[in-house]
Amino acid sequence: MLDATTIAALASAAGAIVAPLLQSAFSAASEETGKGMASLALGKLKGRLSHAGAREALDDLEKQPADKELEGAFSVQLRKALRQDPELADFLTQWIDDARPSVSTSQVADARGENIRIYQLSGNNHRIG
Repeated sequence: MLDATTIAALASAAGAIVAPLLQSAFSAASEETGKGMASLALGKLKGRLSHAGAREALDDLEKQPADKELEGAFSVQLRKALRQDPELADFLTQWIDDARPSVSTSQVADARGENIRIYQLSGNNHRIG
């Protein structure tokens, strides 16, 4: 039996990945390759979910991927699914690893002088100042 902390962590991690995948999969601005990969990842998740509430919540989220309430509802239903199907945890752990984009960042800075500020950021939505 999975403990509540593990269930919550897996459901939260999966929920945080599903909405961006859905947005990517169905965004007109996305590249075809990105849309295909997102659709494939979501198809694997849908195929593995046997819990009716989790499947329904995922279907709802698929229709409105930017809706945070639907993302939360999916997370709640996924926790219920994990309680009923502990083997789902192994699948989700692997699915989360596979679904996360692989990002490699390398940063180098060489500064000489006085009162120099260097900002090196990686990721999204950073603000300096």
